[in-house]
Amino acid sequence: MHSHGTAERRPRRELPLEIRRYTCPLCGGVVQVLPGFVARNYWWPWKAIEATCEPPESAPALVPEATTVPVPARTERRWTSRLREQVARVLHVLSASGRPELRAVAAEVGLGAKRRDLLRAFRPLALRLGAFASLAFLINLLEPGLRMM
Repeated sequence: MHSHGTAERRPRRELPLEIRRYTCPLCGGVVQVLPGFVARNYWWPWKAIEATCEPPESAPALVPEATTVPVPARTERRWTSRLREQVARVLHVLSASGRPELRAVAAEVGLGAKRRDLLRAFRPLALRLGAFASLAFLINLLEPGLRMM
């Protein structure tokens, strides 16, 4: 990969970020590398998404300032409706990952699980970024292009 330049990304209620772009010498494709706290395909950072979808009483590990980020009601409804969708394809990817702890999470929630169920079961394995960011990052590593939210 060769450096192709930078792009500016402006997550809501956050400082602008400089995102590095790379070009593949074989196919000419351009790839952007995002930091873990930035949600791919969203204007909001993961801490705001998680604070909105999982209130602090059910998610004590959240960063305190994340709970004060005002999110429009329509956006909140869209995010919470996505959490009610089934997540079978993601569970298949986790089961095939070869990691016993991920297979255990997939087995615990079952194939009929919703996204919210998977996130709650994954929370003990989550990194400091939170369950949403950690799981989205992991899924993107295992199956690029597959989205958790």
